Amino acid sequence: MGTKARQLREQIPDSNFTSPDVNAHFRKLDDGRTLFYPMGIFGRRGFVVASTEQETLLRVHARGGSRKGGAAVLLVGFLGMIAIGVFTPLLRLVPWFAAGFVAALFTATWVFMRNYFRPFTEGMESANVPNSPIAYWRSVGQTMHPLWLVVQLVGIVALVSCYFFRAMHLKEPGLFVFVALWVVWLVPLGFQVQGWWRGRGQS
Repeated sequence: MGTKARQLREQIPDSNFTSPDVNAHFRKLDDGRTLFYPMGIFGRRGFVVASTEQETLLRVHARGGSRKGGAAVLLVGFLGMIAIGVFTPLLRLVPWFAAGFVAALFTATWVFMRNYFRPFTEGMESANVPNSPIAYWRSVGQTMHPLWLVVQLVGIVALVSCYFFRAMHLKEPGLFVFVALWVVWLVPLGFQVQGWWRGRGQS
């Protein structure tokens, strides 16, 4: 690793919370090439990383993008809660507001990541190899403590049960939006458990 690459590496603090977000942008192929995906695990086209320095630079900016995106999500969520508190007559529409918020959040994230990484991917060789979210979720599970997997599973099942029975009791179909959102989260969690189990068998 060159001097410049080492200097860039020092700009990346160790963090178990943001590292998965950064690693989601990279994938190592069987032929030895490392691909960078601006759109993360759902990227359909990657860019060939030409050197260690380039990969380190991309990781620095990927971490910066993750922090900016996380701050934006918190800000929008805070403003959303204020809006809900002000417009109390619309509380019955909160579940539908949540669904619209999630859809808008995914769209905004896609636009942000596409434009944020554009200057860094110009001139890079592209590769029409889609990223694999399933492979990524499995790899995350292999490095995750099993207790954290259990905590996530118990928490999601509890939330799904709570919202489901509340929706049935109040006969409020809008609450099923929350049920659907948490059920979807079980998909990556299931692959993480599978990855942990496979890693356990190989150890």
